[in-house]
Order: sequence, then structure tokens, then C-alpha cells
Amino acid sequence: MTPRERWIVYPLLFLTLGIAMRDKVAPPERFVAQTVHCAELRVGSLKCDRLEAISATSRSLGVVNSQGKAQVSLGVTPGGAGQIELRGKSGRKIALIGADRTAESGIIATLRAVGGEERPLVVLLPHEDSGAVVTFDQNMRELFMGHAGPNLGVFGWMPGQPRPIFLTRPWQTRFPPPPPAQTPDDSE
Repeated sequence: MTPRERWIVYPLLFLTLGIAMRDKVAPPERFVAQTVHCAELRVGSLKCDRLEAISATSRSLGVVNSQGKAQVSLGVTPGGAGQIELRGKSGRKIALIGADRTAESGIIATLRAVGGEERPLVVLLPHEDSGAVVTFDQNMRELFMGHAGPNLGVFGWMPGQPRPIFLTRPWQTRFPPPPPAQTPDDSE
């Protein structure tokens, strides 16, 4: 190789090696690209203006306020059902949408922090294949409105009592059977 060729080849070789090693030796603090396609992306913190997802897999997802306190949490209960928790300014739970103890029926509850615990105020829940609204006072006495078996009405449920106290006269829900369907032969 002549000296003239060396003056051409060696600078190009070192330039190529420098370009190849640049991001390994001094990684860039910022990477700009129109589109990135990858199989997996691990990020410590993600900030974006708009997020679109066809599918997302996570145990929980939360929304925090400007002070970093969680205000909304979406997650999965130990029973495998979905759950949404809303928190007040103080960070205490104020509302809950989720599954009942069987994880087969849904409930909606509003809560209030009393001392170190969150107590329910109003709960919409399933009851014996029907729906009900339950309200609680400060002593956790229940006022139950809805269906209790075949009865429809307003009931008081006191702690330690096996049966509800009827606060209104219960209405029996018995519907007459539907009339038999007529066939074209019956009309003749």
C-alpha cells in the first residue's frame, strides 16, 4: 500500500469505527425517530402527549395528581376480577367499582374515611339474583332497599339480626305467566 493510499484508507477506517462506537461510548441523552418498531421496550419513566394501545397487559394502572398521589387505580383483585378505585384529595379511597366476594357480580360503593379505615356510605350490589341499594349510618346499621328473595321493599338490617326488619310493607313480586303464543292454526 502506498503512502497516498494510506492517507485515504486509514482516515476512512477510523471515521467508520468512530461512527460505529459513538453511541456505545457516549450514549445519546435524546433519541428522535418518527416510528420505532421493536418486540419489547423497557422504560423507566414514560411521558407522552397521547397514548394509543390496542392491548395492554398490567396488574394495575394508575393516574396520579400533580403531587404524585394516586387518584385513580385500575387493577385486578386477588379473585381475578377487575376493580377501579377513586381516591380523594387526601389519598383515601372514596369510591370503588369492582366485583363482590364471589367475583361474579359487580358492586359500586362510595366510601368515607373514618379514623384509620374506610367505611361504606352507599353500596349498589347484587342480592339473591336481584339488585339492591344499601346505605350505612355511622354505627354501620344498614338500610336495605331492593329485593330480598321474593319481597320488594325497604328493609332495615341490624348487625347480629338474622332477618331484616321490614320498614315498609313488602310487596310480593309475582307476575302472571305470559299468554300462550298463538299459531296460525289457532286463528281458523
